[in-house]
Formats: sequence, C-alpha cells, structure tokens
Amino acid sequence: MTKHSQIKKCIEHFETSVLFNPEFDHLDIQSVFIDHKDSERRAVIITSDKTDLNKVRDIVAPFFEGVLYKVIHQHGEARFTKISLNTGHQVRNFKNAGWGTLGGVIKKNNVDYGISNSHVLCDLNDYQLGDNIMYEPNKVAGTLFNFYRIKPGDNRNLIDAAIFKIDTSSLDPIWVTPTPTKLKAYGARINMRVQKNGSATGVTLGIVQSVAGSGRVSLNGVRYNFSGIIGIKGINRDFNQPGDSGSLVLTEPGGHIVAIVFAKQNDFCWALPFSYVLRLFDKA
Repeated sequence: MTKHSQIKKCIEHFETSVLFNPEFDHLDIQSVFIDHKDSERRAVIITSDKTDLNKVRDIVAPFFEGVLYKVIHQHGEARFTKISLNTGHQVRNFKNAGWGTLGGVIKKNNVDYGISNSHVLCDLNDYQLGDNIMYEPNKVAGTLFNFYRIKPGDNRNLIDAAIFKIDTSSLDPIWVTPTPTKLKAYGARINMRVQKNGSATGVTLGIVQSVAGSGRVSLNGVRYNFSGIIGIKGINRDFNQPGDSGSLVLTEPGGHIVAIVFAKQNDFCWALPFSYVLRLFDKA
C-alpha cells in the first residue's frame, strides 16, 4: 500500500517543479491532492477541461513514479469566495446616514447593476455620479451610475429610483426570494396579490388597493409631489416600514415585477411603476 508520506513527497516535488512554475502555465494544471481509491491512497492531479490530458500525463509521470496517481479534467478554476450582495439587504449613498433596500440586481452588457430609490442611493443635497454606494454593514458595493432627480416644491415626480454599478471583483450579486421570472415591467391592478423583500421587514405579502394615485411625501422637512402612486395594504401586517425603501414589488404568485417601494402613509405602502426604473438602463 502506498504510504501517505511517500505521495506527499512526490507532490512537494511536483508543486515546486511544475504546478507553481510559470514555464508550465500553458498546461493549465489547477491543483493536486491526496485522496482514497478503494482504500488505497493516491495522488489526483486536476487540470482544466481544455488541456490535452496526454501532454499532462507525460509531464506528471516522472514525479509520481512508484505511487498510485490519476490525472483528471475539471471545469473551471478555483476562485476566492466573494461576499454575497443580497437583494433585500441594506444599501445607501456613502453620504447618507439612513439605509434603504437593495431592491434588485440586473445584468446588462455583462455588467451587474443594483436597484434602489434615488433618496437611498443619492444624497438629495450633495451627490454625483460615481459616488460610493455602501452595503451593510460598511462595504463599498459599487458606484452610482444613473438616477432620477427628485424635484421638490411644486414639481411633479413620477419615479424615485436609481441604479449603481456593482463591484463584482469583491461582491457576488444574488437575488434572494422572491425572485422575478422576467426582468420586465408588469402593470399593477386593483386586488392584485403582491410581495416584497425589504431590509426592515423582510418578505411581506400585500394586496394592491389603489392605482394612479397622487400624493405629497416629506423627507428631511422637504415636500415632494408624486403621481402614479400604487397603494398596497399588507396582509396580516404592514407591507413596509422605514428602511424598506427601494424594495421591488412582485406579483404573488408569478414573480412579475410591478413597482418599487418608496414611501409609507399610515398602514399603506406607496410604490411607483417599475417601467420607469427600466429606463435607467438605457445608458448602460
């Protein structure tokens, strides 16, 4: 029976001579391990599925003479495990003190973008494209890419939404339940059953009670006028609370994206049509 120490010595020689030697990078050998085969210890040399196995075997053979070994193909390469950027969790502009919710993530032209409200991803008094967007507890998630400017006073606003470009070098964007079936806008209807995932209240269920509404919303003592509001009443509990702003509203069942949460009046959630959000990606 091959001894563990014997195989280990072979691996150490192979490691310095081949695996970590840039001269053999063209073979794309990924790793080498000791495992068991029918109670027998052996060395397993793992190489890319694009590699010529015969060429690798010719290189490997002298290093593992006298011990049991095998060369195998494996798809992909080892990568560092990244932090998950989960929908339904907290995001904000680095200049803001308050947090909102990462409502969704969308990939366009091989770039990942995060969705939330303008009042979450933009400091409404001092902000610019390229601002750092933070993810809980204090991780830079990416940079502000596009947004709707919310106008105060007598102006009428139709949407409160912004998107940021996600830093995928350190973050792995993930849709957390509920997840959409298609990334397209779906019109709200009265009595429609819906759901959302917010950083304050988690997943909640609700019923669309009203559409095409108009109303005033206050933020930091400033009034903003909005039209096209969708009113949602929670089932058994409030549909949203402060901190849920930016959550996406989906049909339940179905998973069609209907709206984006932006405010609350008493026990009613106020949301705005998702169709406006999609326009932010025209520049992407």
